[in-house]
Amino acid sequence: MRIKQLLLFVFITMAANAQDKLFTLEDLNFGGKNYRAMSPKNQSYAWWGDNLIRKEAQACHIVDKKTGKETPLFLLDDINACIAGGKEKVRHLQSVTFPYADQPIAQLSNGKQTIFVDWKNKKEIWRSSDQKKHGSSLEWSPASKAEALLKGNNLFVATADGNITQLTTDGSHDIVYGQSVHRDEFGIHKGTFWSPDGKKLAFYRMDQSMVTDYPQVNTDTRIATEEPDKYPMAGETSHQVTVGVYDIDTKKTCYLKAGNPEDRYFTNIAWSPDSKTIYMFELNRDQNDCRLVSYNAENGDKIAELYRETSNKYVEPQNPITFLPWDHNKFILQSQKDGYKHLYLFNTK
Repeated sequence: MRIKQLLLFVFITMAANAQDKLFTLEDLNFGGKNYRAMSPKNQSYAWWGDNLIRKEAQACHIVDKKTGKETPLFLLDDINACIAGGKEKVRHLQSVTFPYADQPIAQLSNGKQTIFVDWKNKKEIWRSSDQKKHGSSLEWSPASKAEALLKGNNLFVATADGNITQLTTDGSHDIVYGQSVHRDEFGIHKGTFWSPDGKKLAFYRMDQSMVTDYPQVNTDTRIATEEPDKYPMAGETSHQVTVGVYDIDTKKTCYLKAGNPEDRYFTNIAWSPDSKTIYMFELNRDQNDCRLVSYNAENGDKIAELYRETSNKYVEPQNPITFLPWDHNKFILQSQKDGYKHLYLFNTK
């Protein structure tokens, strides 16, 4: 959990505790007199620098973190008024993000393109290439405006000026690029990782050709169809994962020299703030020996093993390390090694 998410949790908890009014079982029961007023409502938030923004489909509001009072920021109509005529508009604000802490720029999507709007100066300032034509979007870099795309099982990178480079050619049902690996375990939920300067892209390559197909059925089609996937059953051969790094400037790709990938998990990839080093947790298949290792992002060479955690039961890394914004030589590591999750402060040596 990131530091800002922790702060948001504290804020919401304090707001909840501030409510002194008691409620009854009648309030909470379905069909009760006050049930609709008491039912929980989904809330969507984002950070714009240190400003907390609440998002609705039609509007965004700045939230005072002390009082909870809200001030309107902009409306969906305001955003669409900034978009050049004849271009497809944005349909809602639920997915809006704020990539630059010190600029009034909203990042949105119309379903086909990523769009930047300066809401204070009332103008569209940039939009990506059509993702429907060039592949599905995996991840976008706010620093370089470069985008990782997946098309036909292969990985591509589109730069801000619209140039597209194909990074891989052997993607298939057996060879998977740029997607989450290890069955989404150990905090893994994606397969691409932009460097802070937006000039390098780390990505997963998963070879699952040695894994037996597991029968699955797609029931979304009119007539159910077979769509087997790869599932390494306990004790059976598992897939093999490696991590590549693509450099936009040199147009070259290297792979981290992490050794034999058999029966190993590579998780929670993180970049150093200077974009020169990659940090990765490496876990054995027995899940009782975990190591934090650093690698040179230029050539893939191993630099050092910074931390090792073992257990007679299991080790379960769930979060990448987080560097301190004010000291790039120190980072926070999360661990449950004593049975409870704690934050530990480390330096890069």
